[in-house]
Parts: sequence; structure tokens; C-alpha cells
Amino acid sequence: MDIQIRTQVCKYLKAAQFLVFMFFFPAAYAQFPMFPPAPYELYSPTTPDFIVGGYTVDWQDTTGSICWLSERVNNGSWTTVPNTYSPTKTVTLSRSVGTYDYQVACIDTYGGILGPLSTIGVVSSMPTLDSLDVQLGYQFQIRTGDLNSDGKKDLYVKRTSGGNANNGVIDKTILTQNTDGDFEIVETPTSGQFSAAGGWPIASSVDAVVNDFNVDGRVDVLLKNLDSTVSNVDDQILFSSGEFFKGVAQAATSIDFEFEKFFRDTYNWILDPNYFAQAISASLPAYNFSLDIGVYFCSYWFGFPTCLNVGHALFEQTVTLAMLGLSGYETISEAEQGLASALGFASYDTFECALVCGWIEFYGFYSSTVFTFHDVWTPTTESPGFDDINFSSRARDIADITAGMLAGSETETGGMDKISDISFDSIGVAVGGVCIGGVFDEPELLDPEDCRGYELFAVFSRTAPEIEGVEKRQPNVVYITGHRVGWIGPFHLATEYSESSVVKTTLSAGPIGGKLVSGINRESDFTGNVTLGKTTSNLGLSSAPYFLQMLTRYNNYGNNLNYDLFPQSGTDGYNSNSYIHGLINATSGGSTLEFNQFVGGNKPVPNNKFN
Repeated sequence: MDIQIRTQVCKYLKAAQFLVFMFFFPAAYAQFPMFPPAPYELYSPTTPDFIVGGYTVDWQDTTGSICWLSERVNNGSWTTVPNTYSPTKTVTLSRSVGTYDYQVACIDTYGGILGPLSTIGVVSSMPTLDSLDVQLGYQFQIRTGDLNSDGKKDLYVKRTSGGNANNGVIDKTILTQNTDGDFEIVETPTSGQFSAAGGWPIASSVDAVVNDFNVDGRVDVLLKNLDSTVSNVDDQILFSSGEFFKGVAQAATSIDFEFEKFFRDTYNWILDPNYFAQAISASLPAYNFSLDIGVYFCSYWFGFPTCLNVGHALFEQTVTLAMLGLSGYETISEAEQGLASALGFASYDTFECALVCGWIEFYGFYSSTVFTFHDVWTPTTESPGFDDINFSSRARDIADITAGMLAGSETETGGMDKISDISFDSIGVAVGGVCIGGVFDEPELLDPEDCRGYELFAVFSRTAPEIEGVEKRQPNVVYITGHRVGWIGPFHLATEYSESSVVKTTLSAGPIGGKLVSGINRESDFTGNVTLGKTTSNLGLSSAPYFLQMLTRYNNYGNNLNYDLFPQSGTDGYNSNSYIHGLINATSGGSTLEFNQFVGGNKPVPNNKFN
């Protein structure tokens, strides 16, 4: 036989032998795999989001497997990063400006496995982030048009002045209107879409109110009077991404009735711990019903009944109206209508029909059918009832959680976790980040729990005054403001004066090195305080010269008094509330505030300390 032919025959025989072996001896194949197993799960490599210069990529330990790090540049082709095979799990790289994706890749007997991506942007320089008082001066323009030709007005919001375009504050973003009147962010708009939106008419009647509503260190944009240009829509808050090089908004939240109730009631409860007493009324009895539904069909086949409960086809659980956010019904018929409306039915009869009508027709075709609708309404024991029609049950929950924290039945960390979750559900974005991100460096906020409490407090102090039912501070008035220390701590007081809606000045004091040290525009006071009262001159001065006197006394204060969080009579310690009371006394001022109700307020700093 020809040698070449003989060689080919041998190859075919070997291949056939291998296939037969694999077919008849799979256990042996599994026992002696070609490659070691890959890790059970692969994770994203750890990289910075953006960097100037070299950087390090870290990934999970893949010892015992065959894995490596893959890299893709500017959405190009994937390549293997040299010297990254197992057991290596870290590498330091230096790359030119561009976008780089990384993932862990492995191979085992069953094929290749790819992990999730991490992306890093190598940039020539990092953008700077302005302080909050500077960001409050950013200007925005609103335009309206129809991006997707659905006949509904969409929005285009562009920053026209202030800050670096890549600093994580909204630079330009497009929102499309839904059928329900809400808006969705276009996450990756094209240059053509931006160009088209830039030619839409300017909505000059819509006001762009700038503030850091979710307290992440970047200002957001509230679109007020939006219905003056776009019919039948609520005002919207557009939240900045908070990420460098991302200028589109991360979310848009409608300021609807539930939103307004939540912030109005939480703000008013902060000012008055007994606020929710008015929401409890004996005229709202215990008709937060529990409902159990059964729909029974008994079909008679050859004289024998076969019964089936088909209620689970639409409604498969016992439910209370409180779970659906419903309460306060005085009769069962009102509760039935409330349940039907909550589930999207015109009436309770319609709801019953949705449960049974189709089954009646189905079973009636085959046999005679007996139909029974079984529903049991059981009043709960909650009485008197909470008026959640006019008051926010979420705000009430925050009050209850805080009461538990003060009583010790709820841990501080656990309580603030719950309040954060409620706030997230209400506004649609995470709350906080000014301390973790290093935006604030105030000594009062160095403790993580204090900072977190301040962030939660500031969400309400900044947002609530923009809605109906909460008074907004006006220019040319000297206010006494404050915030709680660590959410459940005592109030810290400050004074505030402005000659415009943007430019303002705050005066207060706090502990530094064991001393009571005064401060102007302290970060925690600047936009984190609620309105507690007003102060006026007893000498007949108008607000501007009166506050100028305060500034003079502020400059005279020597910053040499001992600090005491809870000042006592007969000791030499004072706190921030002592300072504000003393500052008002030293300028011959009066106040609408009862200082005795605030810790340290009954021990003012002596007048001579301001001379």
C-alpha cells in the first residue's frame, strides 16, 4: 500500500478510535478532562473609572485554572494582556488616552468562559468639581420638541454656563415623554439627536431651579412650571450622574402629589415631632380590611360533582388594603371599590367578572356548572385610622423608625438604612455621597454616621421648600436655620441672610480642637438647614444693616471659648446654639425662636465675647 495512503488510513482509524472512546466511555472522559476546571463564577476586574497616566488592574484568584486578562481598546478587537496567565491576578499598565475594557477569560474542557467587563477611561487631565456654592450659580436652558415623532413634547436641557462640562453635573440631556406623562432619559443620545434638539424652541416660561437635591455633591435641575409649556405633566427633577465625563442626567423624577406629600410631611415632622397626630382620626375606623377570595366551580359529570377553586387565576393571596396603600373606608362597599380601583378595575363587579366570567363560559360548554364567589372582608384592629389620603404613610414610617432609633429598639445604622431605602423609593435615586466622595471636609461630618444623618436631613431641607405647602426662604430676611446632628441628635443652629435667591451668607460655630470656633458659610449650613425662625433688630434696623452688624460681631469673636456639646450652668463650655443666641443678643436683636427649646440655647455666649 502506498505510504501516503497508509498514513491517511491510520489517521482516520485514530480519529474513529477517539470518537468510539468518547461515545462508549464518557465517564472516563469526565475523569480525565483535557483542561482543569474554570472558576465557578467570574467577576469584573477592578479598575478606576478614569485615570491620568498608569494604573493597576486587579482580578480574582484563578489559581488551578487556565485564565488570563483580556483587553479591548476603543471598542476594537480583544487581545490578551501579556504576563497575565494564572495564577497572576494583578497587573500595572501604562496606556495612551482612550477607553479600555477588561475581562477575565478562561478555558476548560467544555470551552471558553468570559467574565463581565470593567471599563476605564485614560484621559489627559481630570475635570475639577466646583464647590456647591459655585455650582448653585450654574445656568441651564430648556427646549421642547418631538424627538421620536410620537406627537408628545420631549425635553432638551443644556448647561449654558458654569463649571467643566465633564464634572458629573448635567451638561446636556434629552428626555422623551411617555404615554403617562412621565419622562425617560435618553441614555446615549447621538450627535444628530443633540443637534436636532438644539434647534427646538426655548421654553422660556419654565424655570430651572438648581440645587443638590440628593446630596451627592453635584447640583441637579428642577424644572418648575413645566406644564406652562408641556400640557398635563408634573414638574420634574433631573438628577446629575455624579460621574466624571457623563453629562446626561441619571434619572428624572416627577413631582406628583405623592412626592409632594412625602416631602411636605417629612419636613413638617422635622419641625414638629407631633405633626402626625393630626393624621390619626377616630372618624377613620378599622376598615383596613383583610380580603380572602375563593372562586369555586362544581361541574357535574355523570352525576358526580368535581369542584375546583380557580380564584388563584387572578388573585392568589390574602391581602390588606394597607398593603395597597389604601385605608380609611367606613363601609365594606367603599373598601370593595377602593380595592377594584387599585387593581385597575372600574368596579368591584368588574373585578368579580374578571375572576369568574371566563371560567363560567369555559366550564358551561362542557357540563352544567354551579358557581360560587366567596370573599371574606375582615376588619383589622388598626383604629383609629391613619389618613393616608391627605398624609404620606412613607413620611409617617420615617417618623416611626426615628422614634425607634431614639428609644433604642432600632439601631442607628439599621434605622438610617431603612430611611435611605424609603427616600430612594420616593425620589428614584440614591441619597448621599458628599462625605464619602470627599466633597465635604467639615470636622462636624467626619464621623460616618453623623455625615450620613446630615445627608438624609439635607435631602428634605433642600427639596421640601420647592413644593407647595412648605415656606421657601426669601431674600432680605435674616433667618435662624438648623439641622439635626446625625439625624437623631440635637439641632445645630445658624443664621442666614441673602439679597438674592442664589447668593447668601450663613454664620454659625462648631467644635475645632476643643474650642467653639465660628464659621461663615460652613458646608453643613449652606444648603442643609431647615427654617426654624427669624431674627430682627430691636433698634429698628432693616435686614441688610442688621446682618452687617452680625458680620462685625462675627469678626470680633475670638474663637477661644471651650466647646461643650451639652453646656451646663456654672461651667465654661458653650455650643453652636449658645453662639447664635449670643450673636443675636450682641447685635440687639430679637427672635421668633424659643432658644430654651434647643440644647445650649439657654446659655448664650456673653456679649463681651463679641466686642
